[in-house]
Amino acid sequence: MAHTTEELLKFKEGFETQIKDLEAKVNAETLLSKSATERMYPVFIALSIILLVAAVFLVVAIIIQSNKSQKLSSTISGGSSDTYYGKNKSNSASKKLSIVTIIVTVFFIVAVSAMYILQTDVSESDSKIAELNSEIAVLEGYIDSVEEESSKLDSMAKEDAKKDDASKDDATKDEGKK
Repeated sequence: MAHTTEELLKFKEGFETQIKDLEAKVNAETLLSKSATERMYPVFIALSIILLVAAVFLVVAIIIQSNKSQKLSSTISGGSSDTYYGKNKSNSASKKLSIVTIIVTVFFIVAVSAMYILQTDVSESDSKIAELNSEIAVLEGYIDSVEEESSKLDSMAKEDAKKDDASKDDATKDEGKK
């Protein structure tokens, strides 16, 4: 379907308007993303430090704790747990360490989940920016094709004008000969 130069210029103007709108959205989203990232940066650092400390604590606490299978083996081998320490083990430091380990493990899981959620929010904003930029690229491609078509129409119009001028010149020469 052939379009006139005026129609193509209207298409181009429409595409350029859409690009300006999309660029404004990209700029706004970029500012939001930067401000969100800047606001979240201290939270990321704090969560990272907390996760590192919790991970080190969990490793050390799990290594320090006595193996529960030792109770079974001492019972089978004839070891006695009738000592004062054996009877009051639930009040001992070992039991307290076990409870603290469970609490820190739950906290660790919550902190890792929070970190994941925060990173997802930031990456969603980045994907919106990438999507808008791809739309801009498509529209710029349309503008290029419109400009190409417009230049073809202009060159065809110039060729037609030259042919008209040449035919007028020939007609004038023919009339001059008569």
